[in-house]
Amino acid sequence: MIDAIKGFNFTKDEIAKAIKNNELLQISVNISRKCNFHCLYCLMDGGTPRENELTNDEIKNVLKEANKLGAKTWYIAGDGEPLLLDGIDDLIGYANELDMWVVLATNGELLTEKRAAGLKTKNISIITKFNAFDKKIFDHLVQCKSTFVNFDGFYVPRGVASLIKTGYNQDTLTRAGIETVITTKNIDEIPKIYEFAEKHNLYSNIEMMLPIGRAKQHQELIPTDKNIEELYNRLDVETNRCPANDKKDLSHYAGIDCSMRIRYSLYTNSCGDVYLCFSQHPKLSTRMNVRNFAPKDIVARRKFSKIPIKCACAYFSEN
Repeated sequence: MIDAIKGFNFTKDEIAKAIKNNELLQISVNISRKCNFHCLYCLMDGGTPRENELTNDEIKNVLKEANKLGAKTWYIAGDGEPLLLDGIDDLIGYANELDMWVVLATNGELLTEKRAAGLKTKNISIITKFNAFDKKIFDHLVQCKSTFVNFDGFYVPRGVASLIKTGYNQDTLTRAGIETVITTKNIDEIPKIYEFAEKHNLYSNIEMMLPIGRAKQHQELIPTDKNIEELYNRLDVETNRCPANDKKDLSHYAGIDCSMRIRYSLYTNSCGDVYLCFSQHPKLSTRMNVRNFAPKDIVARRKFSKIPIKCACAYFSEN
């Protein structure tokens, strides 16, 4: 499993320094909830834009202020599909002007080879959706007719093929990644997906499905702890890699130390509400908004406590 991608490759010294000095390394200002997919497991309930979403100018201001606190990476996870946003290229260019690297997460449907090639000229890494080789399973999970293409003897989502064909994966530190959400529908395909990722130098972001957002309505898709442990054992045997730091640690982002990452990152939804992590669980809200609080004031108010069981999210409160 490729466990690093350019933009998330902070050193231990950088992380320790940022935490000690109450600084940032990463900012995630999510953009519009508008989406062309309707994923059954979506944490954000993406599809329709929210009222009062941040304008592009407001996003730029948050990036500028976060950059003053040391932020080197803008992680565009999006409450919806980032490539649907008018002006997304301008925003990426602005981040680059601040000497910030961009990591963009996309569902990949709009990521044609031409689009990927155009973005490659910018300082950007891209993570695209790859939940299954089986198009019927993929389409069921995203509730949309997706585009698959023939590549290297497999049919794969268009975004995956576009990143490889345009060379995002050719650097030693890859600029190409895949996001895979484990569900009861695709769990048997996970080892084969990771073998494909390993072969093609793709960063692999394995995610547990959480009962948040639209996923609350589809909890039958959430694998049991036993299912996940069996999967991790298969990965150990079949790929000699296990994405979890510990098989007992069934966190949302397996293999990623979120207890550290939340201490050098700042997350907002598309309306500017601040959360501790990407999952944006309501209980984690600080009740602060970047329209009312500068990033430096938000960071100064953070307090961290024990991480909840089976979740990589943690609670924090205001002073």
